[in-house]
Amino acid sequence: SRDFEVQCMFDPDSNPHLNPVNRVQLNRLQSLFETQPSHIRVCLSCLAEFAANKKLIAILDWVKQFGLELRSSAPIRRAVSGGNLELLNWFDRNGYKVCDPDLLELAIDYNNLDTAHWLLKHGYTINPIALDELWSLKRMMPLLRWIVEHGPPLSLPVAKKLVWFDCREISSWVSESHRVEIVLEAIQNKNRGLLWWILERTRFECETSRRTIRDGVQSAPNKTQLWFVETFGDSTVCGWCVLTAQKEQSEVPQPTKIRRLE
Repeated sequence: SRDFEVQCMFDPDSNPHLNPVNRVQLNRLQSLFETQPSHIRVCLSCLAEFAANKKLIAILDWVKQFGLELRSSAPIRRAVSGGNLELLNWFDRNGYKVCDPDLLELAIDYNNLDTAHWLLKHGYTINPIALDELWSLKRMMPLLRWIVEHGPPLSLPVAKKLVWFDCREISSWVSESHRVEIVLEAIQNKNRGLLWWILERTRFECETSRRTIRDGVQSAPNKTQLWFVETFGDSTVCGWCVLTAQKEQSEVPQPTKIRRLE
């Protein structure tokens, strides 16, 4: 079955902008249709399909004047997978429904971000990222960043998994509460590289978040606490994470020497 069907509605008088040459050609085409209707209809339908595949918008406009029907969503799906915004706009502008429910997913699968953004503007929404999708996405950071920026917030399990994939910049795209959980887990796992990246490159504005992280530091082994002091003690960005530890150390009373009376 063909993706397009042409109704072959020939009416030269309906287009006042036709020049004499085009009017003669249209009359000739109408005469051919009267003698070979099936053949002309098939030829015009194939021409429309060829024009859609080759992104020939002018030819589509020409065929459309004869009554062009879209019998399948395949041309629209090919435009989405191929990132053809001009053709998508043509379908939308001429009243052909761009409505397959999985078009946005199709654009994302083919890494066509401009097409995906067009679909977002036309009512599509991004589904939350599932754990089983991470393996295919982890090496496509621009696409992953786009999904996070325009879609629903990452769940904590997905955010943790991406961070452990060594996609550390993901931590700057997740909520502060999720980042707190990631920091606490990194403290337990002694993942100092990740701790440095999150604490130096992201901001924790909520005092509750800061207090929770400080409590996590205080509960860590002495070597970890010492590393925090040495690494972040003079930091203007995240010095707050060791502020309590330093303060407590300064408040510990030092033993005094008792002078021997002679």
